[in-house]
Amino acid sequence: MSYPTKFNLEETFELDFNDVWFSVRPGAPHGQTPKLGILHPSLMRRAAAAARAAKNAR
Repeated sequence: MSYPTKFNLEETFELDFNDVWFSVRPGAPHGQTPKLGILHPSLMRRAAAAARAAKNAR
């Protein structure tokens, strides 16, 4: 997930682990090999903030 995006943590979807959903752009700052279920450590603060915002929006 090298491109900026917005997440809705209240809805989830099953995605196939293939290049359609998980291709990596050239020069990706977080590496060229996406790993299912792994979030780069530099993105943990953003993910935690998104989870808190979703919980507070209920």
